[in-house]
Amino acid sequence: MLHYFESKDPTKEISFSTEAFSRMSKLRFLHLKGIILTGNFEQTLEDLRWFCWEQCPLTCLPSEFCPQDLIILKLPHSKITALWELNMVSPVFENLKTLDMSFSQDLVTTPDFSKLPCLTTLILDGCESLEDVHISIGSLPRLVFLDLTFCVKLRILPDTICNLRALKSLRIDNCSSLKALPKELGNIGSLTQISAWQVNVGGLPDSLGRLSKLVRLSLAFSSNIKSLPNAICNLRTLEVLDITCCHRLSALPKEIGNVKSLRKLYAPRIDVLKLPDSLGSLDKLVVLTLNNNYKLKTLPDTIGNLTSLKF
Repeated sequence: MLHYFESKDPTKEISFSTEAFSRMSKLRFLHLKGIILTGNFEQTLEDLRWFCWEQCPLTCLPSEFCPQDLIILKLPHSKITALWELNMVSPVFENLKTLDMSFSQDLVTTPDFSKLPCLTTLILDGCESLEDVHISIGSLPRLVFLDLTFCVKLRILPDTICNLRALKSLRIDNCSSLKALPKELGNIGSLTQISAWQVNVGGLPDSLGRLSKLVRLSLAFSSNIKSLPNAICNLRTLEVLDITCCHRLSALPKEIGNVKSLRKLYAPRIDVLKLPDSLGSLDKLVVLTLNNNYKLKTLPDTIGNLTSLKF
């Protein structure tokens, strides 16, 4: 069953009583947008599998809201400050796999993730007031996708994030208050993508070289990065390296040619004087961008060995 109620006039409040849903015993899918729910949530909506409540006006979920079979919960553009009240005995959502709270600009802290043991996807994109990620995030053995894009007040990633053995994609683009990455980030051996555009970290941890499955590393516009660790040359599966506009980056690792799988290297507007000779060993490289590198005076002769280069 699909229920989709949308307020056409944003200045007009539309409300429904939770009692209106209490007799819908077969309701599994519910999508609300710009709607206010009033009344008690006890024994209401308890059989939902998929629930999206856009522009949810609540500051936290009521304690009696406990759909034990819920798999997907989406609360984008909500007024929620914390998923549950701090002193509340929060329910355990044992089957929840996706939690999307994107653009909930009042959200200050994430929930205790021990209550969400099966979570695979966590989306906090655009949560501009988020300051902390709960240390229990390391207790999510199935988490595959973590999106913290535009969490501009997020200061640190807890070290426990390095315990996420199933994580494949980490997005921290525009986390402008983030000053460092966890030292043991390389413990997340399942990572295939790190997207860290426009972050203010001063460098990358050496452990990065242990990410044996990493395919894409994006660091564009991260202007505080002065060097890349030599350990990056151990990334045998890396296909895309984007260091666009890393203005303070003064050199590429000498053994960059060891990254044999590299297909695309985006390096415009960096601060290099010369490129390493090993660049010519990248026999799978298809795209190489070096425009607006004003200090770069010559290209290494080995660039003629790039037999796959198209652009």
